[in-house]
Amino acid sequence: MQPFEIANVGNDNGAFAYAGNSYSIHDNVADNQGYATCYKCLSSTSSIELIEALSVPASLILHDVSLNHNTIVYASGGINPAALLGLSGAQASAGTEMFNIGFTNNLSVTVAGTKNSIGGGNTSNCAYLTAAGAATVNACWNPETFGGNAFVANGTIVWPGTNCTVETSYTSIFVNYATGDYHVKPTSTCSRAGTDGLDPGANIDLANSMTQSVQ
Repeated sequence: MQPFEIANVGNDNGAFAYAGNSYSIHDNVADNQGYATCYKCLSSTSSIELIEALSVPASLILHDVSLNHNTIVYASGGINPAALLGLSGAQASAGTEMFNIGFTNNLSVTVAGTKNSIGGGNTSNCAYLTAAGAATVNACWNPETFGGNAFVANGTIVWPGTNCTVETSYTSIFVNYATGDYHVKPTSTCSRAGTDGLDPGANIDLANSMTQSVQ
């Protein structure tokens, strides 16, 4: 129940993987997330996690990551995530905070918005006691590019940049949620609300063409 997780953390011996940076994740459709009979799916997880150990070496900071034009769809009556973004890492004052992170033109439910992935009371964690949404993002990513997203059932959560937060359900934003037509409705306020003038979420026609023969 977690489409994407990127973590620069040590292994059991404390060693870090090299080159944990420069990822471009785009035009993915993560469908049927949290379906009711999902084995060991937990409501405490986040849809997307970007984390780094508080002890990350300066040369191995998580950086230059772009999540752009992705659609995440949760199953009706299933298990919703705790939040859209799970974040944890070093604070800016440590000089090893995540940087050059882009989160643009994506579409998903947000639930609580953001979550402290590591949790606990470590005051060195960038997500420690931050308010959900913009406060957590700004504390953990510096600099960042954020905007053009469609956040479904967002409630009162405030995010960085300009995003579409008016749609209250997948049914209201998609052409046909029940049949899996995840094009944004032309009549939706979120239509063409991306930073590039396109619909938030994946290029559905492209995704369909690339997967039409996949069983």
